[in-house]
Amino acid sequence: MKLQWSTLRPLRDVRIRAFSTSPRKQYTPLRALDTTLTTFQQQCFYPEQPAILPAAFTDLPAIQQWFPPNTRTLNTTYLRSHGGDAFVPLELTQSTPSGPSFRSFHAPLSLFLDWIDSPTPSSTLYLAQCQLLDLPPILRADFPTPALVAQAGRGDVYDTNVWIGCPPTYTPLHRDPNPNLFVQLAGEKIVRLLAPDEGQAVFAAVRARLGKSGDRAAAAFRGGGDDAGG
Repeated sequence: MKLQWSTLRPLRDVRIRAFSTSPRKQYTPLRALDTTLTTFQQQCFYPEQPAILPAAFTDLPAIQQWFPPNTRTLNTTYLRSHGGDAFVPLELTQSTPSGPSFRSFHAPLSLFLDWIDSPTPSSTLYLAQCQLLDLPPILRADFPTPALVAQAGRGDVYDTNVWIGCPPTYTPLHRDPNPNLFVQLAGEKIVRLLAPDEGQAVFAAVRARLGKSGDRAAAAFRGGGDDAGG
C-alpha cells in the first residue's frame, strides 16, 4: 500500500536531447537523509532533489489502524466498518481466452475489501489513486499531513492519494507535475527515477515512434501533460 502527498510548485525548464549510444548507465541509489526540517529543505526541497527519508513516517495512524500489528495484511474489518460504503476508483484485470482484459470503474470500498479477503486467481483488483477526500472523515484522520509537507514550503497541499493492491503491481513510467512525498505503508516497491532531461528524451522518442506507426491518437494521449515521463 502506498500514499502520496503532492504540493504545488512550477516545473523547471526541461531540456530535450537525443538518446546516447554509450553503454547503459547503472542506477544510482538515492541518498538517505535525516528528517530534520532544515536538512530536508536545504538538501532536497529547495534544490529539487529526490531523497529517501527512512522511518520518517512510522507514526502515521494509518500504519496502526489499517494493518494488524506486525503484519502486512490489510485490516479489512476496520476499513469495512468505517468506510465500506465509500465509492472508490478500482481497476479490474481479468484473464480471458482471448487475453487479459482491463477496465476501470467506481464501486463501494466493500467490494474491494471482499476481493482482498477472498481473491480469485483469474482477476485482479487494484484501488488506484483514491483521493483522501473520497474517504469518510474517520479514515482521512488516519493520514494527517506530515510536518515536512506542511512546513517545508508554503504548505499548499493540493492532493493526497492512496493506492492499495496485491503483488505484483506495476506503475507505468510517468512524470508527476508537482513535488510529492511518497510513503510506502506496507509491502515493497522499486522506484526508478530519471532526471528531467532524460525523462523528456524518453517521452519524445516514444511519441515519435507512435506517430510513425500511425497511432496518432495514442501518441496524443500518451503525450498529454502529466504523463510525459521523467
